[in-house]
Amino acid sequence: MSDSQERVGCKCWYREWITPSGCAPQCGPWKGGSLLFWSTNHVEYEEGPGPFPVGVIEDDTTHDVTSIPVDRITFAAIPGSQD
Repeated sequence: MSDSQERVGCKCWYREWITPSGCAPQCGPWKGGSLLFWSTNHVEYEEGPGPFPVGVIEDDTTHDVTSIPVDRITFAAIPGSQD
């Protein structure tokens, strides 16, 4: 199995950025989902523009599909704390 196919179809936990009214953006709560495929997203950050790795996730509850940066996806049985 190639690296690009690793864990495709597996259940996972992910967190999206949320921006409460009048507050700085922060990571939201962990949500359950399934990894549909790996991809890249071209976004301009302070570090500079570039292709950033993302996982394309289908939410278990809403079935919405979204791309999530890989540092906010885990395949652990229980997701980490919300620090």
